[in-house]
Amino acid sequence: LGLYFVNYLLRPVRQLADSARMLAAGELGARVHMTGDPDLDPLAVTFNSVADALESRLAREQRFSANVSHELRSPVTSVLGTAELLETRSGELPAREAGLVTVLAQQVRRLAQVLLDLLEISRINPETPPQWESVNIKQLCVECARHRGFDESLVHGDEVTIRTDARRVERVVGNLMENARTHAGGVVRVQVLAQFDAVQVLVDDAGPGVPEELRERVFEPFHRGSGNLGREGAGLGLAIARDQAMNIGGDITITNSPEGGARFIAQFPTHEASS
Repeated sequence: LGLYFVNYLLRPVRQLADSARMLAAGELGARVHMTGDPDLDPLAVTFNSVADALESRLAREQRFSANVSHELRSPVTSVLGTAELLETRSGELPAREAGLVTVLAQQVRRLAQVLLDLLEISRINPETPPQWESVNIKQLCVECARHRGFDESLVHGDEVTIRTDARRVERVVGNLMENARTHAGGVVRVQVLAQFDAVQVLVDDAGPGVPEELRERVFEPFHRGSGNLGREGAGLGLAIARDQAMNIGGDITITNSPEGGARFIAQFPTHEASS
């Protein structure tokens, strides 16, 4: 009987702790229900107010990013067209001016990609329902490699078909492969593993690996390691990949690869594919 009353009294505290964990994990709709307890209800009110303010602020920031990216797309596209036209005629220019044109075209292309990534990350919404369909994950990885200019023979593993959102899975795998190419010396191997209740896509790269203390930070928007200064990319690819994975119930983690670099593990829940 005593244990029952202890559990009864602690139930609101556990609810508050669970809601705090959900909010920290990114579930911005997490709220604490009132229980009528004069001591705990004020805590619930404070928690819910903080959660409301956080959700509102993040929504404003997403709208701002989307609006700025949209407004800048047209002028940047115009500048990019002009820069690439100059680049095609750089052979007619003196060496110094030709080099400046090449750098200009490279930087404008990078800016254009950053704007596209900002638009995408601002539009990622966990409330948008996935487009469920039957997808052969290994075949999707092969097609992703081919479309992005990778050797298809890099892809190995199990032939497994699940119900998932093909577009989001392709975005996740593609971004992991692009990250390896841009920041880690290239893709060494892509492997599909069928688990009991999930499918994993392992992307091994040829880089130095990711220190354990940085394995969460690399998924933060605009994070770029000290060794990546001067390289292309703005540090949005991994953030987009993880958001897309989480929106279909998956996640991305990092460990050491047997090949010596980093291993990015994208995990997607298994939904039985319709026959």
